[in-house]
Amino acid sequence: MSSKGNLNFWRGVIVALLLLGGVGWFLYSKWELNNKNLGETKRTYAEQTYAQTGIPVDRNVNATATAAKESEPDHKVVDTLNITFRAVGLNRVSSEADKDIVFNVLNEMKSSALFDGSQTRAGGEISPEVPLSEPPVRSEQGEPPGTFSFKIVAKLKRPLTL
Repeated sequence: MSSKGNLNFWRGVIVALLLLGGVGWFLYSKWELNNKNLGETKRTYAEQTYAQTGIPVDRNVNATATAAKESEPDHKVVDTLNITFRAVGLNRVSSEADKDIVFNVLNEMKSSALFDGSQTRAGGEISPEVPLSEPPVRSEQGEPPGTFSFKIVAKLKRPLTL
């Protein structure tokens, strides 16, 4: 590179640095004005929202949550669910098929991370199969499928607050 080419390169670098410095200075000088305008915008929004709804916008969220808990003492904590299942019966395939379905569902719930396996149990008897009336079954298919129901009492690991 010739000395004239070198000189033009450094002139370009200096001009670019001066331009970047000027842009930086301009943005920095407007920073305080920007913060002032932002504060006024937030204040105006809060005043308009309060005028329309009567609810203050910029309030202490933790204080409000504490006040809500204190003003509503009759909340319920649910730690056990009584679930009734209804399934298509398979007794026409095997005499123990319905019991196997109940056993498999119970085992899946016990192994779930949501339920306490030691306190989750079947909650009663398996109802007898009730034949389905819809859709009609053709005679070559054999007897129509039925449904049965069963209950499981499941203890939650983390109780729900209602």
